[in-house]
Amino acid sequence: MKFNLWFFLAGIFGLSALIFDAFGSHALSSWLALSPEDMSLVKQSWQTATKYQLVHALLLVFFAGMTFEKKQWNLTWGKIFIVLGVILFCGGIYVKILTGMTCFGQIAPYGGGCLMLAWVCLIVTAFRTGNR
Repeated sequence: MKFNLWFFLAGIFGLSALIFDAFGSHALSSWLALSPEDMSLVKQSWQTATKYQLVHALLLVFFAGMTFEKKQWNLTWGKIFIVLGVILFCGGIYVKILTGMTCFGQIAPYGGGCLMLAWVCLIVTAFRTGNR
C-alpha cells in the first residue's frame, strides 16, 4: 500500500478545519468567558482561521496531485509552505484564542507569509509548465 504524505496532511487539515469550525460555532462561547463584543472578535478570528485552513487543505490536494516528468522545486516548496502556513497561521490563532497567550498570535503573520509564498509557487508553476 502506498502512502502519500501530502494527501494525508490535506485530509487532516480539511477534517480538522471542519471540526474546529463546528467547535467555534457551537462550543467556543461556552469555553471562553468573554463579553459579547470580545466574543464577536474572537469568533471572527476563529472563522478566518478555519476558512483559511480549509482553503489551503484544498490547495494542498491540488499541489499533491500535480505531476510532471521532471521534479518541480516550486511544487515541493508550495506544499511545504502550505503546511507551515496552516500550522503557524491557523494554529497560532487557535492556540492564542484557547489559551489567551498572545505570543502565539505573533506567529500568525509568518504563517500568512508562508501561505502567500505557496500561491507564488503556484504562479511560478504556470510559467514553468507552459501549455502542456
